[in-house]
Amino acid sequence: MAKFIVAIETVKIKEFLFSTNKLKVIRGASYLLDYLNQVEVPKIIKKDNRVEDKDIIYVGAGNAKFFVERDTKEKAERIVKEIIKEVKDKYEKEAPGAKVVGVYVETAYKKGQKSEKGREVWNDLDKLGELTAIEKSKGFSTLNIDLPHVEKCELSGTEVAEVDIKNLPRDLENLGFTVKDRNLIFKDYNDKEISTIELKTLEGQIKNLAKTTGKISDASFRKILFANLLKKVDKIDNVGFYNTIKEYIRDYEDSTIQDFQNTDSFFGVMYSDGDGLGDFLKGSKEKFIELIEKNDNAEDLYLEFMGKFSKKLDEITKGSLKDVLEEVFENRDEKEKWGEFLIVGGDDVCAVFPPNLVMEISMKFQKRFEDKMASAMKEITEDIGEDKNTRITSSSGV
Repeated sequence: MAKFIVAIETVKIKEFLFSTNKLKVIRGASYLLDYLNQVEVPKIIKKDNRVEDKDIIYVGAGNAKFFVERDTKEKAERIVKEIIKEVKDKYEKEAPGAKVVGVYVETAYKKGQKSEKGREVWNDLDKLGELTAIEKSKGFSTLNIDLPHVEKCELSGTEVAEVDIKNLPRDLENLGFTVKDRNLIFKDYNDKEISTIELKTLEGQIKNLAKTTGKISDASFRKILFANLLKKVDKIDNVGFYNTIKEYIRDYEDSTIQDFQNTDSFFGVMYSDGDGLGDFLKGSKEKFIELIEKNDNAEDLYLEFMGKFSKKLDEITKGSLKDVLEEVFENRDEKEKWGEFLIVGGDDVCAVFPPNLVMEISMKFQKRFEDKMASAMKEITEDIGEDKNTRITSSSGV
């Protein structure tokens, strides 16, 4: 038998999100990445039973880690390469410009068994991290479009304009979309129809966002498309944070951050990030290394810990912000109940709020996040023992 441990990661995320200052496009880009990671990637991984649920360590916040095992190394490696290629192809098609890295290493890990010294599963995960860093450092190819007669996307300025408002049905069909009776038909990975959007709506949005030329890139169009699908997320899949916050989005078609200023020309931007998670995970690994001397099951417990921690971190980040918004907005005027959610996931939050509420939201979010993580860590670290280094904190800026 041969077994590989695989890591697929979306990188350069901020470059993809902030290709323009149009909030609708940024919002759609954020939802698009979440949708691909949480809905489409698991379908690709599990297609034709290539990977079973028990072999998935974690999928979320732009990452996926899982095992592939077959009776020969050649068969296992072929499946690994197929999955990585299909994920990359899916991102290239649905989120042009998004960068994805896929790496893998052969592992000696077997559930319920103790690996040879030096070949423990945490060393395999460290190796995956090194390989991912190497792939990132290689950079990514870019297309030079500074050529005569090449029209650029009005929104990003760095991509080829492939969608023209004057020929929208034709251009969308050329990009692989299904257009029927002046409606765009949105389909999932299995080619199942799950939503429709009127072309009239999309034409109006493109006209508002790209006022000068009405010409945008494939990538910009798909971000606009997902900004529309966000409003229908409950009909698609309950993806991450978006189903809970869509009612708070102030949907001005061509808005930028500056459009959210109050009468004193202030607007509120909040950014929050977890503190020292790399050091925390390194310290946690050391505890499992100590545990292996007493417990042959230490590697199983470590993988369970990594999966629980990653899922809880993402859940608590999104859940804490949701709870705080409900609390802060409860007795506010409707005109104050809004936000623009640029990044919400993992341990990151980047959002725009009314300037008179942003400090309160930030402070309450930080406290709730830390309190919830403290409770969660008591459960997650029960196998290794909780200490002062297992308390997860965050830093917020307004």
